[in-house]
Amino acid sequence: MREFLPHPDLADDAAADEAFLGYSAVYHASWTTFSDAVPALRRVRAAGLCAAVLTNGDHAHQRLKLERVGLVDDELDRVFTSDEFAFGKPDPAAFPGACARLGVEPGDALMVGDSLVADVEGALGAGLHAVLLDRRDEHPSHSPRIRSLDELRF
Repeated sequence: MREFLPHPDLADDAAADEAFLGYSAVYHASWTTFSDAVPALRRVRAAGLCAAVLTNGDHAHQRLKLERVGLVDDELDRVFTSDEFAFGKPDPAAFPGACARLGVEPGDALMVGDSLVADVEGALGAGLHAVLLDRRDEHPSHSPRIRSLDELRF
């Protein structure tokens, strides 16, 4: 904490704890979803498809974030995190484990992600289909790509 927020007041443990609690409150309050996320997940499930998340990070922390924004129980079938598998994204070995647990062949799965390397290239390397969610128009020449989940077709 002291390395992250070097400040003379943080030499005291109580001050460091208070600063961290302040940071944590702001961090948690910033968790939100894009307005197109829930409608897209509902379209996926209404089509009889499975909706899952594969994310890097600790399962408990990632699940907490998804619960706090209302995306777990009603909107998603499964949440997979890198600590459940031997490898995390972008390693292509991360994707088949999630597919197997869903009972889906990689060639029948679609990964939609906002990272060209971790999500798209990793999924393609594992034999999944992949679409780049490029909200900031950072990869205009990449195809396939969408700027909003409203554009997602399946």
